[in-house]
Amino acid sequence: TKGIGSGIVRSMAAEEAIVICVNRQGKEGAVMEKELADKGLRMEYVAAELTEVAECKRVIDYTKEKYGRIDVIINNAGHNNQMGLEDTEPEDFIKGMRANLVHYYALVHYAHDELIKNHGSIVNIGSHVSITGQGKTSAYVAAKGAINGLTREWAAYFCDKGVRVNCLIPGSVWT
Repeated sequence: TKGIGSGIVRSMAAEEAIVICVNRQGKEGAVMEKELADKGLRMEYVAAELTEVAECKRVIDYTKEKYGRIDVIINNAGHNNQMGLEDTEPEDFIKGMRANLVHYYALVHYAHDELIKNHGSIVNIGSHVSITGQGKTSAYVAAKGAINGLTREWAAYFCDKGVRVNCLIPGSVWT
């Protein structure tokens, strides 16, 4: 519901997609849902903590049950938590990786059969810092680099199954 995610939701809804916007519990999701509904656009806000794998499964199961299909997964959730090498303990680094990576895998894992059945698409949102580095962003850069690798791996895996897999690598976005 913020930054790049807000742009994705608004663009998809404007194209008449049924958008399931997954965001942490808070007012932003409900506010956006109402705003778009007032414009005649379809978006459903689903509150979930995507760092929890069970929540990822719940979101996919809910979407399949309510709408009967999943055609696209756009993985975008995460944030640059400014975790530098010199001042971040390994346990915090692992938490930062989890906050920016695990849900990409979990959502696609649980939507796997639907994506194949519907010849769907996966769009992973990466970051230019996965290529350039930035300084003081070890966990974020590592996660975004892993997203690049997962995208290539999934593109190879899904290539004969009719599923497109791409990674968008935006530059700096002021959000």
